[in-house]
Parts: sequence; structure tokens; C-alpha cells
Amino acid sequence: MDLQIKIQRFEPGEDQRPYFQTYQVSAQPTDRILDCLNRIKWEQDGTLGYRMSCGHGVCGSDAMKINGRCGLSCQRLVKEAFLDYRLKELNLTSANSISVGRLIPQSLYYFWARSRMDVDPMFCVPSGNLGNLTAGIIAYLSGMPASGFLAAHNANDFFVRFLDGPSAEFGPSVRTLSNAMDVGAPSNFERLGRLLPEDEMRRIIRGVSISDGDTLESMKRVYEDAGYLADPHTAVGLEAVRRLRASTGISTPVVVLSTAHPAKFPEIVESALGFIPDRPERLARYWAEGTDVAILEPGLDHLVDALL
Repeated sequence: MDLQIKIQRFEPGEDQRPYFQTYQVSAQPTDRILDCLNRIKWEQDGTLGYRMSCGHGVCGSDAMKINGRCGLSCQRLVKEAFLDYRLKELNLTSANSISVGRLIPQSLYYFWARSRMDVDPMFCVPSGNLGNLTAGIIAYLSGMPASGFLAAHNANDFFVRFLDGPSAEFGPSVRTLSNAMDVGAPSNFERLGRLLPEDEMRRIIRGVSISDGDTLESMKRVYEDAGYLADPHTAVGLEAVRRLRASTGISTPVVVLSTAHPAKFPEIVESALGFIPDRPERLARYWAEGTDVAILEPGLDHLVDALL
């Protein structure tokens, strides 16, 4: 389909007076705004400049990074920002699993997978902040049949320890190869506790912790046995299923939620398999672009100043 995109630009010079310029571009239904802008820049107007800092496209947002270790600190800052009176007029929300607006659509993937199976499967979820797992529990409590859930964690294993006994405590995050799961204090743990009593949680959810060494071995084994190239997060899930079957003899079908493209982790794939995976065209284009990140000092006041 053909789209007409009107873009506000600025004249060169000190005044930088704004004006609008209109472009015609062919697009597919799956294209994002960023894809269309890239096409205009590469095929029509190389002088076009735009901000790409949010990483997901052009959305009028700025990327910010907190100086220092910040896994838990960033989560806390976001929650504090939601409650701060100075930011009330911004109507802030979250794109990650802090927001239930992320979890409810995510739960539909579970329904979709179950609808294509003749038996009630177990779902294995590579887990960190427990958002994807919480989405699965929402689907389960909404009527989706399942034989249980397997939370596959890396060395950040608070939830695994909790399932083994109530004395587990939050801790600092530990850096691993599956870095999107490096969460020592998962913010969705409280939400899970609201959805399920502890005894019910332990009945339907099992937990396994996988080391970095075993993650690499899983990537290698799966590729050699099945020809499937798994990213390190998915490999954690696949290894968790292998261990569960070995220790229990369970033969129930297991749906493993694959969570990322392996080409996003070239060094890790090379370490496991000896080669760098090919990048899809879209990822290759983004990889070549620079980043624009504002570095903030820790503290809510610094974040408020940056947002206002």
C-alpha cells in the first residue's frame, strides 16, 4: 500500500524555522513508522534526519541510562515516577511488565499455542522479572487448560528458591549470558502472589536455575541435534525442560517460549557454536545505526528534571 507521510523539518541556520514536507512511500501492513522513515531516507532524501533513541522506532521518546548498577534501581525509579506529583500531567505508563497493559496481550500467545494442541501442555517460560510467566498465569486463570508451568531462570534464582521454600529473599542482580533475565528482585512476584496463593503457586509452577556454562551447552546440543539456533534465553528454557524430563520422567508436551533472535547475541552464539549468525535485514540496519542515550545520575529528582 502507498502512504503519504508529512514530516516536520527545520530550515538550516540560526532561526531553524519549522516547515512540513510530504513524502510518498510504499509500505507493508507489518511496517513500522521507523521502517517507512528509513525507506524515505535511503531511497528519496538522504538529508532526512530523525531521532532513533527509543530503540523500537520513532516515538517521541528519549533513551536514558542510569549511571552505575541499575537493574533494581531503574525499576524503583519508574515506579516512583508514576507516583510523583510533579509528573502527574505526563500520564506516564510503562512498556515493560510493570504495566498490566503489557501482560494482557502477552497472555494471548498462550491461548494461541494451546489452541493448536490436542492435549494440555506444560509451558516453559524463560523468566527474570516474571512478567511473561504472570501473563501465562492470567491465561490459565482465565480458562486456558494447561498441565503446569516451568519457570526457567539463570543464576538470578530468587523465584526458584522461593518455590523450594518460603525463606528465599531478594538479592542483587547477577550478570549472565541471558541478560534480559538478570533480575534479582522481580517486580511481578507480588502480582503473582495476588493471583495465586502460595500453595497453589507451588502446585502448578516448577522452577529451575541454569548456569551460563549449561546455557552454552544447551545452545550447542540443540543446534547439533535439531538444527535449531537458540538465543541464550531460549536455551535456558530448553535446558530446563531437558532437566525436568530427566529428573521426573515426565512425557507431557512442553511449549517453550522463545524470547529473542540469536543474531542479537553474536558473541555468545560464536562462543557456543563457533560461528556468528546471520542478521535479518531489519536487525542489520538497526545494528549499523548509532545510539543516543542520556546518562542520568541515580535519584528521582534527576529523572524528573530530565522528563520535564
